[in-house]
Amino acid sequence: MAEKNFKTLTLNDDHIELIKHLNVVTMYSPTEEDPEEENVVAIDKNQMFGGSGLIMDISIILGVYDQRLPHSEEEPEGPRFSPETEQRLIEAYKYVSENLYFIEQLIHQHVTEGIKAGTYRARLDDLIWQRVD
Repeated sequence: MAEKNFKTLTLNDDHIELIKHLNVVTMYSPTEEDPEEENVVAIDKNQMFGGSGLIMDISIILGVYDQRLPHSEEEPEGPRFSPETEQRLIEAYKYVSENLYFIEQLIHQHVTEGIKAGTYRARLDDLIWQRVD
């Protein structure tokens, strides 16, 4: 059971692979001094991993694109996969997407040693992440 004042992240190998491929972009946020300055760096949540199509991007990143159903790459919504594979792709995406703020905090705090699959925990009032497994 999660404690009220703590956040726990449990990252698996799929999450780590997706994190490596997050689409970092710069955006304009005009100021009076420079209305054309690109001064915001962010993750593009509309195209988190590129832009070919969410399921296709994730399937390529996770190395399962070759498991697509025959002739499905021509479908308007992109390639289709077995229900088990689609569930894996969607669950990995949802976990990363829903925890993106916390994952970013974790990445920056663990830049020297890197992050690996495992469980991390932080108090919500300071968000200082520690590996707990």
